[in-house]
Amino acid sequence: RAKAMEAQKQAEEFLQAQPGTALGIAAGIGFLVGIVTARR
Repeated sequence: RAKAMEAQKQAEEFLQAQPGTALGIAAGIGFLVGIVTARR
């Protein structure tokens, strides 16, 4: 559980430091998931 809390803290810090990059990563992952699920 401690590792999960630390990972969440690091993710929040990254979002605050680079929101544009985080948004791009999230959009890219969503795009890939959409492609994979649409082909099935």
